[in-house]
Amino acid sequence: EGVQELVYGDLHLAIERGRRLCIDPTPAMRSWSFLLLGVAGLLTCQAEAVRDAHTAALHDAVRKLPGTEDHASFLDRIASLVEGAQGSLEVPLELPDIYPDRVHPIEKVVTGRLLIDRGQPDEARQVFDDLAAHGPVLAASRQITIALLDDDDDHWHAALRTAVEHGFRLIAVDALEGLGVSAANSDNAEEALRLFGAAERLRRATGYRWRSPFEQERYESALVTSRSQLGSGADTAWAEGTALVLVDAAEYAGRARGERKRPRHGWASLTPTEQKVVALVTDGHSNPEIAQQLLMSRSTVKTHLEHIYDKVGIRNRSELAAHAARRS
Repeated sequence: EGVQELVYGDLHLAIERGRRLCIDPTPAMRSWSFLLLGVAGLLTCQAEAVRDAHTAALHDAVRKLPGTEDHASFLDRIASLVEGAQGSLEVPLELPDIYPDRVHPIEKVVTGRLLIDRGQPDEARQVFDDLAAHGPVLAASRQITIALLDDDDDHWHAALRTAVEHGFRLIAVDALEGLGVSAANSDNAEEALRLFGAAERLRRATGYRWRSPFEQERYESALVTSRSQLGSGADTAWAEGTALVLVDAAEYAGRARGERKRPRHGWASLTPTEQKVVALVTDGHSNPEIAQQLLMSRSTVKTHLEHIYDKVGIRNRSELAAHAARRS
């Protein structure tokens, strides 16, 4: 009970059921309810729900009931995350180094996404590789993670296809926003805002508000860039996106993909924004100066440079500047 609400995106109902099951007389049912309430609280950014789940899990942990100590530790971490996102707590998020078999897959999904924020991509891949054979929702979650790590549109589209086929609305939100960021990085502002608008429609319907810190930064940077580029037409593009139901949004994303396909490697694979970064590096600008000129964060500049290095097969900015100078 409650699994379908998390899988299909009825998060407010998941919180309601989680609260009810927290007082169930069966320890195993209570143990599941702590995760249901805590994760639904995280996904909706309701810190009170996460704290209530954590308190209930601690109560059973004190009684030495099986599994609850692990759940209490996990819920303590996500309680810190939710409150930190609201600006009331600034502490480093400690994640476990070992994932025992008794840890529920839903804990691994959340933990795997957060490992990206900690700069541990190999560990994040391992978490999701272990889960990929456990059904379509976990396989789609793995596609989301690979897309985030590799900046790979193919995996965003694969996740979106699975979301449409099975009705996984939370997966669809992540995929649409990921494709929106890709569109923004390719200077397709109108496409980006339509995809962001379609994702926002689903967020309102499901109550899904959470993004990992890494995803939040990518999203905000892409949104600011797209709105700046499109100017007075930004609100129109956003409104057109919010009018799209999931099937129509996925069809639009696929059609737009065909219109902007480019090589995956080499100088021709660089997006317009990446080309601007290369030009500024060649002119001797620092990352903070590039960030200021292109209206993005310093970490976004760093991410762009990492993608550029990978695409053109070089190791550092001095090599980049030298190659770019020779090309020009």
